[in-house]
Amino acid sequence: LLEHNLSPGSLSQKVFDERPLSFYILLKEALSGLEFYEQKKIAVMTLSRDIRERSGATTDDLDGIVNYSRNIEGVELGILFYVDKDIEVKVGFRSKKLDVSVLAGRLNGGGHAKAAGCRLQGNFETVKNRVMTEARQMLRELPD
Repeated sequence: LLEHNLSPGSLSQKVFDERPLSFYILLKEALSGLEFYEQKKIAVMTLSRDIRERSGATTDDLDGIVNYSRNIEGVELGILFYVDKDIEVKVGFRSKKLDVSVLAGRLNGGGHAKAAGCRLQGNFETVKNRVMTEARQMLRELPD
C-alpha cells in the first residue's frame, strides 16, 4: 500500500466505515422505534420496505443495522425485523454470548454463532410473537 502511496487508514475507513446517507436514514428509523424486552436483555428494531424505499436505500443498506441493537450495554440479543412484504418478514439476530444460529435454526433459518437470521411467512405481529417466544426461551437457557 505504501509503495503505491495509499494510506492504510484512508483505505480502511473507505472499506469498513463509510456508508451512504441512506444507511443512516434507515438507522435513524430503526433506532427511533427501538424496543427492549426481558429486563433490557433483548433489543428489537423494526424496518419496513416502505421506509427503505422512501429513504432511497437498497437492501444492502440493511446490512449492519442489527449490530447497533446488540452493541447496547447489557443487551444479550439484538433483533432486526424487516417487513419485506405484507406476508414476509426477514429477521436478523446478533449476540455477544448466545449462539443465534440455534435460534435461527428453530425458525428454519441459519447463520453463524453470533450472526444469523431467518425469513418467515405471516403478518408482522404473528411473526414477531413467534420470534419473541423463541428468543425468550433462548435467554432462559443462558447460564447465569
